[in-house]
Amino acid sequence: KELNSHDQARIFKAMTFGSSPLAIVSQFGYMRQTVYCTIKRASELNHFGFRPRTGGLKKLNWQIIHCLLCLVRSFRNVYFCNLVKESGANVCINTICCTLRSNLHCKWRRCKRIQQQRKDVEERLQ
Repeated sequence: KELNSHDQARIFKAMTFGSSPLAIVSQFGYMRQTVYCTIKRASELNHFGFRPRTGGLKKLNWQIIHCLLCLVRSFRNVYFCNLVKESGANVCINTICCTLRSNLHCKWRRCKRIQQQRKDVEERLQ
């Protein structure tokens, strides 16, 4: 189970008061591995926030996402794979696609569509 920020704060507070990790496990009912990983993150990495289940850092922070959204909104023909190649970032294309997928659908809905006239439709049907 991944801990939320409130649970992590409880563990840090207990550690500052001098409780051992095993005492925290028995007191709060978390798994031993979860408590040890949370303490390790706080002491070695100075990172108190949420991390993905893999334990790795998030590859896209909000500034990168905002920059990519601005580029995609500004230029209709920009695709995610081109953004990744040109930026040189060590990010998988699927990571960017998952992050920006909802915006991509909105982008194409906002595009102006060319209104067809009746004669254009008749030409296509023939």
